[in-house]
Amino acid sequence: MNKIFSAGLDITEMYKPDEERLRTFWTTLQEVWIELYGSRLATAAAINGHAPAGGCLISMCCDYRVMNHESHFKIGLNETKLGIVAPSWFADTMRNTIGQRETEMALMAGTMYSPQEAASIGLVDEIVDGNEVEGTARKKIDELVGIPAHARHESKMRMREETIQALVQSQSQDTDKFVSFCMQPMIQKGLGAYMASLKKKSLKLRASSIIRAFSPRPPRRWWRKIASAWPMKPTQGIACNSPWKDWIN
Repeated sequence: MNKIFSAGLDITEMYKPDEERLRTFWTTLQEVWIELYGSRLATAAAINGHAPAGGCLISMCCDYRVMNHESHFKIGLNETKLGIVAPSWFADTMRNTIGQRETEMALMAGTMYSPQEAASIGLVDEIVDGNEVEGTARKKIDELVGIPAHARHESKMRMREETIQALVQSQSQDTDKFVSFCMQPMIQKGLGAYMASLKKKSLKLRASSIIRAFSPRPPRRWWRKIASAWPMKPTQGIACNSPWKDWIN
């Protein structure tokens, strides 16, 4: 079963939004990032699953990142694949983590990295077995806590302060830009199409779960129930690939 470290931002907040709510949504994210990226606390991300978009951003805010080594898990800023442009402070955070050229290519392509790929470029610091992720992250925090706090934090801030202050000084403008971007008809159309695809995928998964629960030859009434709930014609849907397709009609 797939696991999620963080699926990122709630797209539903960006689709057909109330403007004031959208502003609050975005400023809340800004403030979380500012606090976590510049935190005096020792932090580590225990990435035991997928970390797309905002999930990747939150992990990059931490001092150390440990990820489950299973290759089907992915991490990255994939906003362009949804027709969205990652804000400059997302890009700055990634550039500070993996470098200019890798960030440029990753943002343009919306690259999602496997744990092995992420480790090779420094997007994560360590990959381990799934049952060791949290323990390894805690161990690193203990190591960091053992370093004098003022020296540890000052060293971190010398690397991060410029990036943090760039957002602090332009927070209002950044919010205006985000709201204006989201309100564009083209962006709303793209978000609507993406949400529709998620709904369609969810319906397929639900139908698949029902099918797996059936006996080898389920009662006719159950197939009719599935067919009536399915968003496509029987010849276009799951029935055409089923050994029980003749039971639908």
